[in-house]
Amino acid sequence: MNLYYPWSTSGSPYDYDVQNSATHEFGHAVGLGDITTFTEVQQQHQGQWNLVTMYKWSTYGDTFKRTLHQDDIDGFLARY
Repeated sequence: MNLYYPWSTSGSPYDYDVQNSATHEFGHAVGLGDITTFTEVQQQHQGQWNLVTMYKWSTYGDTFKRTLHQDDIDGFLARY
């Protein structure tokens, strides 16, 4: 974790969320890549493509990715 940025576990809108980032990075550890466009998720999830755990960017206060989105689960199951 880059200590240049503020981190917390409280969901603070002024900090990056530790669990949010750790869940995303764990996705890389099990072989999932970053999602950078809506076309990289299943069609039924394209309206929520920026909420999937493997979405490339995170913002201050972002806690959506603390748990896996169904598209992330499906991607993992397809891989293994």
